[in-house]
Amino acid sequence: MNRLSWAFCLAMMLLVGSISVSHAETSTDALIQDLLNVGPEGKGNRKAAQATQALMESDASALSPLLNALNEANPLAANWIRGTFETLAARLLEEQGTLPVKSLRAFFNNMENNPAARRLAYEYLIKVKPELEKEIIPASLDDPSTDMRREAVAHLMEQAEAATDEEQKLQLYQRAMLSARSEVQVKELSEILESMGQKVDLPRHFGFLMTWHLIGPFNNENLVGFDAVYPPEEEVDLSISHQGKEGIAVWVPHQTYDDYGIVNLNEALGKFKGSAAYAFTEFTSEAAQPIEIRIGCKTAWKLWVNGELIFSREEYHRGMAMDQYRMDATFKEGKNEILLKVLQNEQDEHWAQDWEFQVRVCDVTGTAILSTTRLEPPVEDFR
Repeated sequence: MNRLSWAFCLAMMLLVGSISVSHAETSTDALIQDLLNVGPEGKGNRKAAQATQALMESDASALSPLLNALNEANPLAANWIRGTFETLAARLLEEQGTLPVKSLRAFFNNMENNPAARRLAYEYLIKVKPELEKEIIPASLDDPSTDMRREAVAHLMEQAEAATDEEQKLQLYQRAMLSARSEVQVKELSEILESMGQKVDLPRHFGFLMTWHLIGPFNNENLVGFDAVYPPEEEVDLSISHQGKEGIAVWVPHQTYDDYGIVNLNEALGKFKGSAAYAFTEFTSEAAQPIEIRIGCKTAWKLWVNGELIFSREEYHRGMAMDQYRMDATFKEGKNEILLKVLQNEQDEHWAQDWEFQVRVCDVTGTAILSTTRLEPPVEDFR
């Protein structure tokens, strides 16, 4: 049993304390339901601790129901279920030297199952049958699990590096690039491909939004701008100007050429402190579909899709990273409107001067979803 599983087991035993409960007549499904009922602020924790203690004493028949429960678990419940599964599986491995390979493989093979749960099944599957790794990983280039896909891409990159035929090497690297979703792997692959004379369109690969209309600045002195409702939040009309912080503000078109879609508002609008700006773009979707909008931004922001507020964050200069924030949304078929409000505070430290953002549209695996009217740069502009 690994250190994490022992720690989880000990924590649950302490939480249960001296509670004495008879589990003999409690079904596995009922116990798992107690785990699924966990919620914020400690809701259901007492019953979940009792259920965990009982499930950790179960036999292998409880493993599949625990995995299946991850398909419907909220994040808090998922922590309980995963910890229970790992502790039970580790005990069974230690006592019996095996796990139910057939059911673990069946769960993993079902692509409809939760990607993180499938990965968990895989990790315990190869503890019993390590030889399966050589079969499963090469076949996981397009797996819904980002962890499985990352390992498959790494495997293909190793094959490409070892290839002696230059044409075969190129084809392997290109195939790896098609499946790569990890920022680190994509960056490495793009550098390799470019060294081989191949142009790589990173913004297209990731699905970054490159074309915007911007307007600002509006007032955010004393941080009043986050809750203030300025005209673009009520209606976006690119032909209309508005009274801004520094006079009349007008919508200006902006195209970013940054490989990672970064829009620098200091350069596009001017370096304003205590200010707010809006960025607007249209996205033409080929069908009605669920999507993820992923944002990187080191200052406060609000996001609307088709007039609906999706999410907001009021923090300043905490750092910025690709996919820093991930939001679920739904596009309708045809034209969709994306509006982003980006705010800057009045800090004067040198590290608090950046005013920028990046936005991309993708599915849950990080695969780019592209607008059908996306403007493509000339090949010579790829970097």
